[in-house]
Amino acid sequence: MSDITEEKSPENGENLQIVPEERPIAEANFSINAASQKLLQRKLFLSSVIAIVMGSVLVLAYIVLSVLGGETVAGSSFSVPAALPYVLLLLGALPLGCGIVFLFLARRNVSIAARTNAENHYRFYGEYVLISVTRCGEDMGDVKCRYDSLYKVRENKAYFLLYPTATTVYPVSKSDLGPACNSLRAVLPMKK
Repeated sequence: MSDITEEKSPENGENLQIVPEERPIAEANFSINAASQKLLQRKLFLSSVIAIVMGSVLVLAYIVLSVLGGETVAGSSFSVPAALPYVLLLLGALPLGCGIVFLFLARRNVSIAARTNAENHYRFYGEYVLISVTRCGEDMGDVKCRYDSLYKVRENKAYFLLYPTATTVYPVSKSDLGPACNSLRAVLPMKK
């Protein structure tokens, strides 16, 4: 009996030859649910709130300057350059609009993750990581990512983030890996 198995790739349906090594360097599971999605998107959420606040302040400044225009305030002449209110409106509308859009996108991603009920099981070997994807209890297949073909690998306080493409990320919880984190740092191509 051969150790070579063939699996269908979930992205393009091609057959992958998977040759398991003796033992993986590390193994981890990651549940993709609403709580994990909120944790992963907290920076986007915080950035969105900051952009909304900044944009609101600038739009409010536009309204105040438009109303006060050339009037006198407390006995002093208050003159505003003609273009200033419009500059404030433009500078306020951009972060306000972007903040609202990104906030809705973050909330949408959380609601999609809550319905998806997916789990990734990671097995790290010397040259590649094998990711078994399960959605709603159904096995979706295995994804084999060679370390040298990853778009980038990032590390933060809680996760290793594996990017096979610029827009796809596989989060691996460090708490799930335990002491194997150091072994992973040795084989993963970290990019700053």
